[in-house]
Amino acid sequence: MSWQYRKSKKVGPIRFTASKRGISSSVGFGAYRVTRRADGSYQRTVRIPGTGIRNTARIGSPRQPQSAMLGGIGVGVGFMLGRLLFWPLLIIGILLLIFAWKALLVWGLIITAIILTRRYMRQRQTPDKRFVDGIADINISNPLAQAHAVCQILDAGVTANGTLNIKDALNTVLNANPNIPVDDAGSFLGMVIGTYRPQYKPLVPPNVGAIAEDAVRERVFLDTIAKTGVNIRQPIDQAHTVCQVLDTGVTFEQMSLRVAKLNGIPPVDAARFVGTAIAAYCPQHNSLMEEQPK
Repeated sequence: MSWQYRKSKKVGPIRFTASKRGISSSVGFGAYRVTRRADGSYQRTVRIPGTGIRNTARIGSPRQPQSAMLGGIGVGVGFMLGRLLFWPLLIIGILLLIFAWKALLVWGLIITAIILTRRYMRQRQTPDKRFVDGIADINISNPLAQAHAVCQILDAGVTANGTLNIKDALNTVLNANPNIPVDDAGSFLGMVIGTYRPQYKPLVPPNVGAIAEDAVRERVFLDTIAKTGVNIRQPIDQAHTVCQVLDTGVTFEQMSLRVAKLNGIPPVDAARFVGTAIAAYCPQHNSLMEEQPK
């Protein structure tokens, strides 16, 4: 008969056991336990309380002590915390519902109102911010006010005849910002429509580029007439009329005399106007300007 020695000491969730083979340790919570045997190997034990049924399996070797022990400790700690915190949290939740439901309801309404208000304000401010960010590279003074003016012009055209008054809108931008390129003015107009009037996108004409060029041509034409000091009534309409009449074979001198008589201006001023109209709207008649009277 051989003598046996076995002594166990439990420190928290860890149990240390001393025997003839050496010292072993185990950690576990409830039905789960991981044991480090005296020979350095590890085993896992799962049991069903009250039945005497258990399952034991080796999960590590003497060369893999740390990972096995840490895995067992992690599972055990998680299981213990779950058991410790479940009922207290459940009881606290029930007590809050019973005794403080009015306060919870009020705070819930307040928080909901704050969230909805912030969302509304964010949605309200988003178009302006998106618009300003979109034209950051365009040198436009007071862009939001100009965008509002462009929207009014577009709305008036749609209300009157169902079309977009692209030319007037573009001229409004160019008049307010005489130093910007026409491409920037067109980009600004596109951002206005895309941000504030997206419902007008189907109404944008396919020849919007030609309309923009015509608007720029008119600006250059009017600036040139103003610099020459020629006083012409409705210069754009008369310039188109000049081109139409020249298409019939009328000479430059005859056209200049007609314009002079119609507007009561000297023939030389009329000739300047006719020449400017040809350069802007009907350059195919440039050769006629050689007939310009001295």
